[in-house]
Parts: sequence; C-alpha cells; structure tokens
Amino acid sequence: MDEAFTADWISGRCGALGVKTFRIWINLDHLYEIDDKDNLKINANYQRNLNNLINKLKEQGVERFSAFAFSLLHLKKHAAWYGWAFPDPITEYEDYFRTLQVYAKAFGMLAKDFPDINYFEPLNEPDHPEG
Repeated sequence: MDEAFTADWISGRCGALGVKTFRIWINLDHLYEIDDKDNLKINANYQRNLNNLINKLKEQGVERFSAFAFSLLHLKKHAAWYGWAFPDPITEYEDYFRTLQVYAKAFGMLAKDFPDINYFEPLNEPDHPEG
C-alpha cells in the first residue's frame, strides 16, 4: 500500500462518500511466496495490512469486497523470464498444468485467508495484448 494512502485515509474517504462496495488489488506475488515444490507461504505482513484495511472499511460502512489478482505466480524455474505470460500449454504442458494448479491453490487460500472478500477476479484484463 502506498504510504501516502493509509488504511485510515482510504476508509475515511470511503465512509464520507457512503461507499458500500470496495475493489481491492492483490499482488499474488507479494502475498504468496512459492517454493521449488510449488508450496505457497503467505506474507503475514501483507495479509495483516489487507485485513486492517478491510476492517477499517467495514467500520466505515463498506459491506461488500471484491478483489482482483493482477500479478502472476511463476514456478521457480520460470520466474526470471516469463514476465506476464504462462508457460505454453502445447510445448510446456507439464509446467502449464502445474501453474494452473498453483493458481487454484492460491485462490483457495485467498478465500480462506480473506473471508470478508466476496468475489475474486483472477487477473485484470487477461486478454491484454502484452500478456
């Protein structure tokens, strides 16, 4: 979260405007760390900050939360060179399938770790021409 826009600042503005629904950006690659065996470990500080924001927004009357994950989780062997792309489903089927399994695990964890979020969007603009 940008230091200029604290949870108090954001929730205060939302309360003043009467906001009832709030969309949260979640960086999957900042929230979860992936190891060589495709296990995910949560970044407790990131989780604490998101939950703090959600709680402050709820105190200001926000009732619904949606979140989109706009960053990719890459298998360790691909992290340095894939950027915004998945492994090729034809030529790298095994890695492609493993990546999908990691995403399924990550979104399952998101739903468990953030029960106040009602709706999750995998990626933002996944049909973007650069990724």
